[in-house]
Amino acid sequence: MYTSSEVLLDEASRKGYKSTAVPEFLAFSDQFYVPEGDSAGTIECRYKPSSASDRTGYYTTYKYDSETHLYSRFTNGEPHVDENTSDQLTCSNIIVQYADTKVIDNEGRLDIDFIGTGTGHLYTAGKRIDLTWSKSDANSPTQFFDSNGTPILLNPGVTWFQVMKTGTEEQIVE
Repeated sequence: MYTSSEVLLDEASRKGYKSTAVPEFLAFSDQFYVPEGDSAGTIECRYKPSSASDRTGYYTTYKYDSETHLYSRFTNGEPHVDENTSDQLTCSNIIVQYADTKVIDNEGRLDIDFIGTGTGHLYTAGKRIDLTWSKSDANSPTQFFDSNGTPILLNPGVTWFQVMKTGTEEQIVE
């Protein structure tokens, strides 16, 4: 699923939700930077393995372009495109957040535990940074920290979140 701030705010207004909250967002750098970290040119997040009845399974891939400083997004090996413009989706940052999950019904809906602490990775500028996350309760923002305990700093641009079940891990393909 994907959306935009404008769509969310319009829907909240339509439903009559209060609009006085001041959201806390992650910090963005004023300019593009390359952090120290392992190289991560292509990342694959596999959610469902292939099987005899489903040769593809389900996975998301991001491929980094060092000229544009953007990751292009693919779903099951095909470009993931905007339904209105047909442009391939891109982003500057990818946060992979590991969280405990469980299936709650026959439709395959998940209950994801975002309260507490966990680990993950930040991908930006073709690099991977280990991170930890923390969320004290349902009304507090999730905070993300690097391995030194410093809040992470994102590059300017779009950020995608990939939530993966604790115990699984994305793969750096190249």
